Amino acid sequence: MDEQKQNPFQILKLSTRATYAEIVERRNELDASATTPEEQLKYRQAFEELMTHQQTRLEHELFELPGTRYEDSQWERFVRRFKTNPVRQKQEVEPASCLQVIDQGALIEALLTEAQRIPEGNLQAAIENPPFSLRLEQPLEVRDIIYG
Repeated sequence: MDEQKQNPFQILKLSTRATYAEIVERRNELDASATTPEEQLKYRQAFEELMTHQQTRLEHELFELPGTRYEDSQWERFVRRFKTNPVRQKQEVEPASCLQVIDQGALIEALLTEAQRIPEGNLQAAIENPPFSLRLEQPLEVRDIIYG
């Protein structure tokens, strides 16, 4: 193994215990975020070294220091994955333009009036169909259980 050459686990920023699915996922993420063809080539070569031959992968694992982890934090992974805005805005809309049409004083007055209104209740229906039983029973005591 060439001494100047970086370990593929280091290039892909993965642990030596990474599964094949994790390697594929990371390669796709890094490939999508690569800005130059050289970066894409570097990621592809590292991916192929780990995925093509089991012996090559084992060699890279053995030459890596025990416990080495190149995994980045969740935040860095999120930033790399979503560094560009996926939504393309056609034009900027002035947010205050829609508020100028609405009479804010009348809106607030209508909301306060509605909040202060007391709804009429149908007490007769509530008395006839209560949500719980109105039967009052004495709680069981020890003497009731023992002496019947």
